[in-house]
Amino acid sequence: MPKGVYDRKEEEQRFWEKVDIVEGKCWDWLGSTDCDGYGWFSCKGKTIMSHRYSATLKYAEIDGMIVRHTCDRRLCVNPEHLILGTAQENSNDMKERGRQAVGQKQHQANLTDEQAREVLSKYATAKAEGKTYGVLQRIAKEYSVPQQAIYRITSRQTYKHLMI
Repeated sequence: MPKGVYDRKEEEQRFWEKVDIVEGKCWDWLGSTDCDGYGWFSCKGKTIMSHRYSATLKYAEIDGMIVRHTCDRRLCVNPEHLILGTAQENSNDMKERGRQAVGQKQHQANLTDEQAREVLSKYATAKAEGKTYGVLQRIAKEYSVPQQAIYRITSRQTYKHLMI
């Protein structure tokens, strides 16, 4: 063969060479991954998520759909573990399986879960005593956070998972 010319393997063959196939289990992607732990595969001059490529082989047409993992493993490309759905269905999966970041695990959290419990307790005490005027501002100052953050905790918009 002339210099610089080589036989290119079939796209699908190249894909499956990068997969660890274990019958009855997840098939892990062995190729490159992104910072979120999803696999990536280059084909036809484009880069596609490996689980989406696998779903394309199973379903043929996936445009406009989300590829959901029934196994919750980002590296899995087993077609039997992949189903199509909407973004809302994907969000529902995340909530049902306990993968949604809540409380202090959320990247925008101002307080720890324990601090939020203290805020709820202090607010409940002030409310029981009929002394709610200015309580949000006082608590916010005590924890060095915006008053809006305290309001969201006490109105149960955030840290909803906490029980007091």
